[in-house]
Amino acid sequence: MILAVVYIAIELVKKNLLQFVSRWNRLYYIGLLGIIAPVALENKAGPETLRWITNIGVLFLLAPLVVEAGTLFKAKQT
Repeated sequence: MILAVVYIAIELVKKNLLQFVSRWNRLYYIGLLGIIAPVALENKAGPETLRWITNIGVLFLLAPLVVEAGTLFKAKQT
């Protein structure tokens, strides 16, 4: 959970400081929803459903990070 909060803080700072925002950052918001949704659905959904939503949210949070790391790695090689 601490890593998620740190990642969210980095994304918010990056969004405010950089003028260029990658199209992959939209996935970040889906990931945030996936992290927050289990709290809102705590009494309405079963544990398996909450775990599934959280896992999907984590994938969407990691997708922009992986794509940006790949882009930086490619840029360093050229």
